[in-house]
Amino acid sequence: MYHTALMLYQKLRPHVSIDELGPRLAGVLIVLGDWSEAEKLIGLLPVEDSSVRLLRSELAFVRGDFDGALAEAEMALIGSSAERVHVLIRLADIALYLGDFSEAQRYGRSALDLASTSDASLRARCSGIVAATEYFGGDIRAAETRFGAALELLEEVPEADRDRVIHSTILANLGTVAETRHEWAAAGHHHRQALRLRREVADARGVLQSLHALGRARLGAGDRDDAERNCAEAGQLADSLGETLERAKIWHTRAELLLRDARAPATTSPAPGSRSAEPHSHPARNTWPYDKEHWPARRCR
Repeated sequence: MYHTALMLYQKLRPHVSIDELGPRLAGVLIVLGDWSEAEKLIGLLPVEDSSVRLLRSELAFVRGDFDGALAEAEMALIGSSAERVHVLIRLADIALYLGDFSEAQRYGRSALDLASTSDASLRARCSGIVAATEYFGGDIRAAETRFGAALELLEEVPEADRDRVIHSTILANLGTVAETRHEWAAAGHHHRQALRLRREVADARGVLQSLHALGRARLGAGDRDDAERNCAEAGQLADSLGETLERAKIWHTRAELLLRDARAPATTSPAPGSRSAEPHSHPARNTWPYDKEHWPARRCR
């Protein structure tokens, strides 16, 4: 999907003003992982425009510059009216990654209040933020219920009109909740569905997150070799993107693989996937149940 959008936007570029086409094209480049080109293009756009500030916030976010992302989003909130709900979503994203869950919930609920009742994808997106704050607050049941309701809301939309980036994010979140419950088969199922959708739309960062998530699920299920393969592929993609935060999480998971290897000779091998298998760290230690999607997706569907 995003490769097709990029091709179409590039064809239009000689015939449409940069101010009109630039934000859409830059948003696609961010999702595809071409952050250097996105940065060059954003540099050509009006500095004070709220939609451009959102793009700069998104770019800073994927590069791990959360302070820069927060500063741009806060400035966008001051100057935005039409973009306000999307600015609130961005601020909630950042608050989640910074660990300020009460602030994330405040922004998420405000966005949900503003979201049109006719826009199922946007309401599902906002509900996902609130669900993530419930998860981190320790209310796993409430989070799972809200993520499930968001998925049902999306699946009421005809498949051709469904926002697949948001859809994949909700599936990934349900997968991580299943990890927390040590329900490894369910976790793998959700993460595979999310990975399929992310590959279909060429969401580079989303593919990276899903590969790592599958590695964790396979580790939990006792499939050491499959876990290693998924983590290795995820690690290569993290290196190519320059995604330092996710790379650190992958190192954590691979360290668990090595720890399991070191312990194996001194233990009796359990049945694969059994609860008595070698200890696997609580997923919340090295992953976010809120698997963030890119806001430009709404412009490129």
